[in-house]
Amino acid sequence: MTCGPATRMRSAISPIRNGSPAWLSVVRQFHRYLGYCFAGFTMPNPLGLSHEGVMWNAPGRAAALYAVGDHPQVHGFLNFALPEPPFAAFRDPAAQRELVAAVFADDGWEVPDMVRAMRTADDLFFDVISQIRMPAWSRGGRRSSATPPTPRRS
Repeated sequence: MTCGPATRMRSAISPIRNGSPAWLSVVRQFHRYLGYCFAGFTMPNPLGLSHEGVMWNAPGRAAALYAVGDHPQVHGFLNFALPEPPFAAFRDPAAQRELVAAVFADDGWEVPDMVRAMRTADDLFFDVISQIRMPAWSRGGRRSSATPPTPRRS
């Protein structure tokens, strides 16, 4: 049995790949939450937008509609501040939808229509704004894909 870097990497990520609760400990070890969550999805184009975006915001919350072109659908984005990362919602789309809906429950503008569309969207993407902090990206003389190339000297 080999015990090289690839084997160590496979053992580190296998809880994540297999959906084990142990993946949270791996994530929490290097994850630095920056205090914001977001949901992105497509929805009907209620404002007839074309090649443009519009945005609404309130303290700790923002909503945006963005039209890539002349399409009957737009991209909807709902962003909000949350003091702690919603770890319980990461693997539960129903919990993600409930969390977003609760945060935006009392808001106006196009937000109620956006929340309704988000609840039924088949392309919901939910995540947090975070930073990965590790003591090093590689060990020894090995380079990783995160290491910038070194200029060649003549």
